[in-house]
Amino acid sequence: MNKGLEILLARIDSHPEEFSEETIYATNIIPRWTLLIDAAREGHFLTPEEKLILHTKLSSVQGTWFTNEIMRELLVAEGKA
Repeated sequence: MNKGLEILLARIDSHPEEFSEETIYATNIIPRWTLLIDAAREGHFLTPEEKLILHTKLSSVQGTWFTNEIMRELLVAEGKA
């Protein structure tokens, strides 16, 4: 596996908040990893399998954020937040 991808995947595990849509919404700033992730997705230096691993990992982080936002909205709607 590409060493840079290994490092990025470890960073996603240890700091998922840096890869969450929440960062964009809360700060209105594009996350620091966006350019590198875009390069990895569009470049030819990762195999299709490595791109799938990256996509799956990022989707997991986004899925967690999405679920948390749904729960937050439900709690607000019911006056519990």
